[in-house]
Amino acid sequence: MPVVTCIDDLREMAKKRVARAIFDYVDRGSYAEYTLRANRADLESLALRQRVGVDVDQRSTRTTMVGHEVAMPVALAPVGLTGLNWADGEILAARAAQRFGVPLHALDHVHLLDRGRRRRRGRSRSGSSST
Repeated sequence: MPVVTCIDDLREMAKKRVARAIFDYVDRGSYAEYTLRANRADLESLALRQRVGVDVDQRSTRTTMVGHEVAMPVALAPVGLTGLNWADGEILAARAAQRFGVPLHALDHVHLLDRGRRRRRGRSRSGSSST
């Protein structure tokens, strides 16, 4: 498995694994890409301070977000395109969020998990058995 040290490493891995049309669609912004450039500029302006020689034995990523306790300050939101890159991507993301205590938009979370359960039971949306 390749060594991943930054987001660009992940991007290059995806570029090699995903069909070009899908990669280009996901990798780019819409229209003139103003928001994409602004988001990148905002993220690049952040600097993390390294602290070496600090006891991290009792560290925790637990915190609160919008009044709810969470395992870490990260949230997921289904975007509808995950399935282009990986079959059942939204369902897998919902399961991972649940496993790691990460919030996922509640309505989409319920819908996706319900859809996954129906699929495993072999039922259609109407609840009748598929043949």
